[in-house]
Amino acid sequence: MCFSGARWKETSANLNEVVLKWIKEARENRQRVSRRLIKLQAKKIASKLVKEGRMVEDAFIANNGWLEQFMERNGFRLRRVTTQCQKPPAVLAPSLVNFVMFICKKRMERRYPYGQVYAADEMVVWIDTAGRTCVTHKGAKEVAVWSTGHEKLLITVMLCAKDNGAKCLPFVLLPPKRPSFNVAQKFKGKLILSWCGSVWMNQEQTSDFLH
Repeated sequence: MCFSGARWKETSANLNEVVLKWIKEARENRQRVSRRLIKLQAKKIASKLVKEGRMVEDAFIANNGWLEQFMERNGFRLRRVTTQCQKPPAVLAPSLVNFVMFICKKRMERRYPYGQVYAADEMVVWIDTAGRTCVTHKGAKEVAVWSTGHEKLLITVMLCAKDNGAKCLPFVLLPPKRPSFNVAQKFKGKLILSWCGSVWMNQEQTSDFLH
């Protein structure tokens, strides 16, 4: 079946209609719709339509080609849930070069042994990561999604590596003060867990990390 004036041939008008209805209902409920979810849902809908006799069996494959055509035909785009301005790599390159030259200079001045210069940085890991992109109609002014309500729960991970390429075990700050035996056993030898009751690095946690 082919839509009038359409650029691509559609496998089934019923499939197109039901998938569109699912996406519309999901977005009205502010649920995140990804490309992967669309393909999974399309497979389920196609199987149901085949059982109901509204679609020819084995006439549909939810591959990337079908997805691209479906999105283009129905005016969908992959949009960011939140907008964040990031500096392009070209702007950061001079700063990186200057930093490397500064470290090399200090290393020669102080005669630091090879493998005794460390690079460390802390990063936040959010417990509820709903994703930053969502499929929605082109030109939509608002791209809002519901979450589980735990989007503010987080932990802090300190990553560290030596100048010879050796990586240290990640140092993880956990909110509970009382250690969990099961968690400690699960990540033994993989992570260094700090049961400090805080997820922010302070003087005490920095001292523990250096030790």
